[in-house]
Amino acid sequence: MNVQKGIIRKALNLGWHELPLKSLLQERYHHTVHIANDCHVAALAEYAYGSGREEDNLLVIKISQGIGCGIILNGAPYYGDGFGAGEIGHITVTYDGPRCACGNVGCLEALASTRALIQNVRLQVYKYPDSSLYNIPPNEIGLPELISAFQKGDAFVTDLISQCGKYIAKSIAYLVGLLNVHHIVIAGDFEGFGRYFLDVIRHELPYHVLPVMAEHAELTYSPLGENIVLLGAAALVLVEELDLP
Repeated sequence: MNVQKGIIRKALNLGWHELPLKSLLQERYHHTVHIANDCHVAALAEYAYGSGREEDNLLVIKISQGIGCGIILNGAPYYGDGFGAGEIGHITVTYDGPRCACGNVGCLEALASTRALIQNVRLQVYKYPDSSLYNIPPNEIGLPELISAFQKGDAFVTDLISQCGKYIAKSIAYLVGLLNVHHIVIAGDFEGFGRYFLDVIRHELPYHVLPVMAEHAELTYSPLGENIVLLGAAALVLVEELDLP
């Protein structure tokens, strides 16, 4: 993404390539347009309105159709040299996983995103007649059905959630080892899996980073819910247009 020019270099989940999004929107709506990564503004929202208000350093892991991380360091958003900081969805977490849309094999996003989870359930549910999802047509199984099954104690779904948590933990460990940030927030679709999902990550972290660093990691869900990106976009406008801190 080229934020200054408003060009989306490549958005794998949307099929966009070298899209001049900023100019297209300005031509249509005749207003000032700011382009930003959704995970970056999610971190800005958490820092401005959520649990990160008293934190100088903050990581927001957003799990949805893709997976990304927004980073706040020393009280300011960190975007990286090419505005690609936090692209953890395309970190390889296993060498025998499925091929990702980016072309690599075993990317976090191909294993632990909402889309990957739903796809795995649809492909495997026929093997588990005891699952509450067994009699549902696979193409009708979505996130609400998965959350409902999980809350009923469905062992098949719970095992897949655990697998996702382990992969997420590995990617978080890389960030903790590199940045030594303590406050880590999970946002997006997986909040419906409650404390169990966070506990899987907490349990797995010490196996992938210095245990003393994992011990100080504070893992929570965002209190901002599904509006976290919208709130972050509003915060971005306040910063860019009004120069508010």
